[in-house]
Amino acid sequence: MLSNERALSNEAVESMLKAMEIISSAQLDNISYDKTIICTIVDNSRATQESYYTVSDGSVRFKAYVTSTEGNKYDIDD
Repeated sequence: MLSNERALSNEAVESMLKAMEIISSAQLDNISYDKTIICTIVDNSRATQESYYTVSDGSVRFKAYVTSTEGNKYDIDD
């Protein structure tokens, strides 16, 4: 009788682990992240002729190209 209880307990644990795996897989499939960084324009001398700004996030400088006429949206190059 004790071995039957252990078998049932093992089945219950296996079922719970399988359910947790299914739930976590579904959550990981739907995960996303925001790549937005906040920068300051440090040089705008090339903004009109070459259409980019030199910007910095405080530690690294980037070239930021304007990608939208609505708001301040830029593509960043290293």
